[in-house]
Amino acid sequence: MISACVEAYRVTSDPFWQDQATRAFDWFLGWNDLGLELYSYNSGGCYDGLHVDRVNMNQGAESTLAFLTSLAEMKLMHNAVASSNESSDSTAAAWNPADNSLELEKVGFTDNFAPAVKHR
Repeated sequence: MISACVEAYRVTSDPFWQDQATRAFDWFLGWNDLGLELYSYNSGGCYDGLHVDRVNMNQGAESTLAFLTSLAEMKLMHNAVASSNESSDSTAAAWNPADNSLELEKVGFTDNFAPAVKHR
């Protein structure tokens, strides 16, 4: 979902898609039907999903990779938006993720690879 919203934003520059990407990412951080966080600040992993009444306590590689990929995409989009807002050139081209270099510190990773995510 986040990838689709980020791509829609890249193509259209419509802030609606940035908002939708943020909304989808916030699901990991507790903005979901149960109000429970799926990202674990302690382990740096991500729980597998939600049951009707609780978090599924499994932390599989797929869930953690989905979170980390989403985090990287959100960071790239926010960096691109911030740099385009700082640009005084009103004819700047649309954001292209291929033009951004992804460095671990730009994505918010620490030495132990746990993302530095702040809760909203």
